Amino acid sequence: MWLASHSEENAARVMDELGTAVTACPQGFKTLGLTYGKVEKLPAPKLGDQAVAYRITGDIGKQKVPMTYTVVRSGGVVAAFYGVNMLDPKQAAIPATVVKAQLDRL
Repeated sequence: MWLASHSEENAARVMDELGTAVTACPQGFKTLGLTYGKVEKLPAPKLGDQAVAYRITGDIGKQKVPMTYTVVRSGGVVAAFYGVNMLDPKQAAIPATVVKAQLDRL
């Protein structure tokens, strides 16, 4: 998990741009020498003021590593939750109940 604090306007812009990037990159992308071969938009939990959920698949050597992210904005705070399960990608997401419990503590 990571947290970022912005003005509310900038936090909303971060979330809007994240949602746009997830939709724009279904075939993946390269960054900092890493290759991500696939980006899938997932149903976002109904938490905070905005939420985005997605799965990216990293190409690490010959292995495909699915990573699931849930990113939630509340006011100017953006919280990102990250999960990996190399055996079952559908089990990589952090459960919405855990995300909600963590957000309730902020």
